[in-house]
Amino acid sequence: RFKRIYGYASDPLTTDANWADFRRREVSELHARTKAEMDSIAGNPRQPLRHTSCVMAYDPVPACTTAGYSASAAYIYFGDYANWLQKGYIDAAIPMVYKCGSTNSFEDWVDYFASCYASYPRPIYIGQGNYINLMADSLNQMQAVYAGGLMGVSNYSYWSTVGNGSCATAGNDPTWWSYIATNLYTSTATIPDMPWRNPATATEGTLWGQVTNGGVPVDDATVQVGALPAVKTDGAGYYVATLIPATTGSYTVYDVTTTKGTDTATHANVAVFAGDIRRQDVALDVVAPTITEQPSPQDICPGTIATFTAGATGEGTLTYQWLKDSVNLSDGSHYSGVTTATLTVSNADAADVADYHCVVTNAGGSTSSDTASLTLKEITVITQHPAAQNVCPGTTAHFMAAATGEGTINYRWQKNGSDLADEGHYSGTATATLTVSDADSGVEGDYRCVVTAECGSVTSDAAALTLKVIVAADLDTDCDVDLADYELLELCASGPGIAYEGGCSVTDFDLDGDVDQTDFSVFERCVSGENAPPAPNCAL
Repeated sequence: RFKRIYGYASDPLTTDANWADFRRREVSELHARTKAEMDSIAGNPRQPLRHTSCVMAYDPVPACTTAGYSASAAYIYFGDYANWLQKGYIDAAIPMVYKCGSTNSFEDWVDYFASCYASYPRPIYIGQGNYINLMADSLNQMQAVYAGGLMGVSNYSYWSTVGNGSCATAGNDPTWWSYIATNLYTSTATIPDMPWRNPATATEGTLWGQVTNGGVPVDDATVQVGALPAVKTDGAGYYVATLIPATTGSYTVYDVTTTKGTDTATHANVAVFAGDIRRQDVALDVVAPTITEQPSPQDICPGTIATFTAGATGEGTLTYQWLKDSVNLSDGSHYSGVTTATLTVSNADAADVADYHCVVTNAGGSTSSDTASLTLKEITVITQHPAAQNVCPGTTAHFMAAATGEGTINYRWQKNGSDLADEGHYSGTATATLTVSDADSGVEGDYRCVVTAECGSVTSDAAALTLKVIVAADLDTDCDVDLADYELLELCASGPGIAYEGGCSVTDFDLDGDVDQTDFSVFERCVSGENAPPAPNCAL
């Protein structure tokens, strides 16, 4: 594998720097793959499992620099734990600081890890060798770990819990447990959480998968997630991309491009979930899907249903993901079928007005459909309600309504909830203005207009039609008592005891056979003026 990747014709020398880097790479690949496989075990009640690695801590203590780390025994012997911590391949490192007695070397290692790795994204737990220490010396070392600010200790015993004072094992002394519980662990500790594995707190996620070509794993392929640093596949074709920024409690989408030589595949719109891991396999020999049916724009009435369909063909299993304004949709609220060929938008409202498209993916890559817009037609709205009408008998009343809506607007007037037709007193029953002619008691009632357009019907407020009262003094029956009425009364005046002439009976308000001062007094009480209604009982 080394020769193939580096282009060597012969085996490398043990002093070859490329050979050393390659061996570090293989150990790192093992850690990354193990972490990905563990995190992908779904349904296990013990999740999130904690992936730790016991790492070398051989003297001398390295300097807290890049050069110092590169000269450390761990790095020289291919245990690149700083890389594993930085890339999240492990959830914690446990340096094997197995020192005998109260030595400065143990505390120097504690200080080194506490100061040099404090900013790393994963913690350090010191490995302490109680198997070679007296109980008191083990206690001192463990106390030094906590005093140094590190998060915990992992005791290593082989088969023995204590030493003999000369750095050799002394046997399995069961009093060790009560001793350490009395002198250090006096209460039960809380298991440290892993905020990077909790979707509610994590800010990053992991993507992994296998790259194949013709069913054969592809080694040393390059996998690029967005603009993040590229990762390589291992000898089994697996890649693991960690620490991918993702929205807490949700996800962030990326384009993922895989390349090996001239072969390439791009998976678009891959969602990386915060605190979680997603598998995305790649087949370099598979052609990305072909869109055979593009979604069509939808212009619908509010509250109705829109459907978008994207047809596609391609090798293997096709997956679908619908997007709204380039953001992945999830089933719920107004949306269903977001991972199928047909997206349904139910009970559409203004929040659904957007551009929609579908990304269809198989092992060979992704293809996006055209964008199709969802727009809403104008709902039917009454902009002017009819006003109540109080008219004189025999006159004309008008009711007016106005509305806006989609397409042709139709009007239908109703009286007391029943449709009207153009006949008798009525005209304009299917227009914005209803005319009621020659009003009489038979037309009194409540009038309303039902307005219908493409996006439904609405009903106006009801408006009452009532008739004004005509009093005896309203001689011209125009619903007021004014000068015109007085002139008619004056023409019929006869004087006390003198019979009025024919046709003047309507002016004999007191019914005494004449039209005299008494009748004028009644008239006077009813005078209202032009266009002003008189008091209904003025002539009594």
